[in-house]
Amino acid sequence: MEIEYVEKLNPKNFEIGQIVFFVKDFNKAIDWGVVEEIYGDGYGLALYEPVDDRMIEGIPIDEYNFNQKPRKLPKGWSWDTDLVHMTINPDIAKQKESEPYNYNPSTLQHLIDIGLLVRPHSQWLYSKVEADITKDGYSLVRKRKSQLIDGKERPNFAIVPFHRIYSTADEAQAIVDRTYIELKRQSELSDYDWSVEQIDKSLNHYCKIHSINNKEKQAIRDFILSQKDVEDIEVRGNGEGFQWKYWKNKRWNTVII
Repeated sequence: MEIEYVEKLNPKNFEIGQIVFFVKDFNKAIDWGVVEEIYGDGYGLALYEPVDDRMIEGIPIDEYNFNQKPRKLPKGWSWDTDLVHMTINPDIAKQKESEPYNYNPSTLQHLIDIGLLVRPHSQWLYSKVEADITKDGYSLVRKRKSQLIDGKERPNFAIVPFHRIYSTADEAQAIVDRTYIELKRQSELSDYDWSVEQIDKSLNHYCKIHSINNKEKQAIRDFILSQKDVEDIEVRGNGEGFQWKYWKNKRWNTVII
């Protein structure tokens, strides 16, 4: 069984400024954004993230001056001494406590309006501050993190196809849940049955594109499944026909029927 999109839940009729939800990472997670552009095959979404609430020496991190002359290391210094003195902005912390985050579109819009959600490129949320120590003293420096969520900083904008966008988080989550159920089902298959499903998936796609009738498709399928060690077979369809080989081999064989 292939994972299908629940398109009946998707009205595909969104407006500029509307908050929408979408599935990403091969249907394993949901995200959201504000419609900013409408294209022929999808939408351009403005993305948001939580405002950076870190402070350095009592100063909001985005207002802190990192271009200062080196300082003398404090008395009693050791490698474990905290030279950054980072804290959380109490005003933002209080706001977050009184304005809880959830996936309700009206809540998200409100959090944008009061500045608790901002565009990623307006700040350096995925950054770290550390003390750069030399023989001449130390200074605080701000660096992009080398290890980030999904291997990169959150983008400012996303272009998402129609069929991946939904008006509520529940609709998008339904796709994620179905994906999990399907992957869980596949994990319970034997290696042989899983391989047969992969072969059938590729064969069905090939026959549909090339208008191969059911009798010919069945003949191709019977031939491939008659080979030994089906678990080690991989297949593909191209202009030369439907082909197969054992994964450790380089040469592809075309099925002749």
